[in-house]
Amino acid sequence: MQRYVLQTNSIELHEAFNVKFELENMFDPTYNAAPGQILPILKCNRQSNNIELAIWDAQTPHIANDQALKPRQQHLIAAPCIVPISGFYVWNQVTKGSLPFYVRIHSQPIIGIAGFITQQDEFYKRFTILIRDANVLLQPINKSMPAILESNQYENWCCGSASDIIRSGFEHTLMMPDMTIFRVPDLVNDLDNNGPELLQPIPKVRDEDD
Repeated sequence: MQRYVLQTNSIELHEAFNVKFELENMFDPTYNAAPGQILPILKCNRQSNNIELAIWDAQTPHIANDQALKPRQQHLIAAPCIVPISGFYVWNQVTKGSLPFYVRIHSQPIIGIAGFITQQDEFYKRFTILIRDANVLLQPINKSMPAILESNQYENWCCGSASDIIRSGFEHTLMMPDMTIFRVPDLVNDLDNNGPELLQPIPKVRDEDD
């Protein structure tokens, strides 16, 4: 996953994650979140859940076919976290260019992605997002997708059962009837663009848009 959207508010975050927070402007919408940016992540334990800001690290651990992290990526793991997103972008590689699509779960305004805190810089922690092989809906577009957690997995992911969830292969994401995907403008390719116009659906104009 190269980019994502976070368009939410404190009420939705509290309902989704039962989270405590201090700064409302931490949740200013971003329509083009990318590696290197400072973004909110969720740290949780059995007593409380908290939002803090961290830098998105471009390194992306990938679940291999044997439902384990690739050995060369084991060193990335420090502590599990959850990355709240509204949806994410994928690019369909075609002969004449790369076409962007937006993916969301229309029954959930915000979803939790499995992540790891990788290191601590002087001012901010860094986090990475776990990815897995794409499900049947996304396979024609892209080979991978973020590892989406179910709401009943949030506490277990952060509190010691991350390895068990990884071994399950995120089976609940194989068929997701509430997942929708649609073509969006090429504006998303430029990180200087960061507004709701990036999510404007555009009609199919050529065969490669499938």
